[in-house]
Amino acid sequence: EKQGYQLVSDNYPTHGVVYNQDGTVQRFEVHLTHGTTPVGPNNPQTPGEPINPANPDGPKWPEGTDKSSVTQTVIRTVNYL
Repeated sequence: EKQGYQLVSDNYPTHGVVYNQDGTVQRFEVHLTHGTTPVGPNNPQTPGEPINPANPDGPKWPEGTDKSSVTQTVIRTVNYL
């Protein structure tokens, strides 16, 4: 989860695992999905900064996520005849 994934489901025991002593295989499934963070005028980011501040060596915000990249002033002149 610190690397940007979200837990969907798992069958890992909540109270820990007691390993079998008889040599049988124990299997646990963990399903993850990519986490998403919307970026827009109300929540711009700083390119080059870590997406997750708790993981400074993890992925960084890319160029184009700063406030000037996600906002634009448009001026239009409309002429009616």
